[in-house]
Amino acid sequence: MENIQNKSEINTESNELIYEPKYTKPINPHNAFDNPTENPDYNDDYGKIVPQISIEGCKIPHLPSKAEKKRIRYFYNIAGGGILFHLVISVTLANILSFAVMGLLMGINGISLSDVISGEGAKISEYMNRSSITSGITLLCYLATNLTAFFIGCKFADIEIKSLFKTQKLTGSLIVQYILAGLFIQRIAGITVAFLSNIMTQSDLIGNSDVVKYTDPKAFIISACYACIIAPVTEEFLYRGFIMKTFSKVSQRFGIFISAFFFGIMHGNVAQFILAFLVGIFMGYLDVKHNSLIPSICVHFAINLMSTASGFILNYAENESALMIIFNLLIFIIFFAGLIAFILFCRQNKLPKSNIHQQFRSLNLFLTSPAAVIAAAVYIIILMVTTF
Repeated sequence: MENIQNKSEINTESNELIYEPKYTKPINPHNAFDNPTENPDYNDDYGKIVPQISIEGCKIPHLPSKAEKKRIRYFYNIAGGGILFHLVISVTLANILSFAVMGLLMGINGISLSDVISGEGAKISEYMNRSSITSGITLLCYLATNLTAFFIGCKFADIEIKSLFKTQKLTGSLIVQYILAGLFIQRIAGITVAFLSNIMTQSDLIGNSDVVKYTDPKAFIISACYACIIAPVTEEFLYRGFIMKTFSKVSQRFGIFISAFFFGIMHGNVAQFILAFLVGIFMGYLDVKHNSLIPSICVHFAINLMSTASGFILNYAENESALMIIFNLLIFIIFFAGLIAFILFCRQNKLPKSNIHQQFRSLNLFLTSPAAVIAAAVYIIILMVTTF
């Protein structure tokens, strides 16, 4: 874009659009900043932010104009607003369903409000947590809120759903490689959390919660269905679909990292933040590279399946020595296969970089987008409260 034939610029401010009539190379609306490290097929039309790029001779300066800043912040605020909307409706719906079920159980068992105050309410809550009720509420709640935030967010951000599945150059062998690499990252995150737990002995890295031991097998089945089916699909729709796509309007690198940050911090504890952030970067890159949510859905499914299998062993087979030996051997094999897959992946792939134009339009404009900043601040506060 720097091969300029006519140096006379019809423009007096460095942060306004420049027009050079004899400049023959048009701006690619899907690679407006001429970045060779990005996949242009993944990018949205930058004409939605700067409509003038379709005019012959238009050149985007290093610093964005006021109109361009306003438009970029508009999309950043949509993403931040979508995150806040998801938080509010998920908490609200979960509480409504919980209180409704609790009220129903009180009515069935003839428990009054005075009985609840005297301690019967705690028994009902404990029963709900140990049975399949709370697991069912969680499944319904996040299924509804993830999809609602996704569809509404895509509507406001002008994202076509079909654009999230224009899969490129994705083979079965690559999916296997990505899954193994993702499982390796999962183990590395687990080791990191264990190390931090030994150092930060006064902090609760798992958010004041222990591993739940279900007394009702139905609760475990419902939780497994959410973890292995609902979450990999709906969370990828929300975080790698709506959120990453919206934050990638300017820079794919920025979109990958900021969506991974929100994906990690929404889990509400340090342990899962570390895993989700690292895996979020990995899955975000895969989706950008292949222009599809399918790679991240597959990796997300495999990681949650491994976690669910570990939970099953802890819940129902911890005293089965033969099964424990087989499971630990499987973990060992997957770890080293994943290490090889991860090394191969790193040798063959590199994250997209942001050039100088994109750097002036990414983090600094994010930090001046109120909804995005508030969303980040709210989740950071939640993480701090649960940890300390």
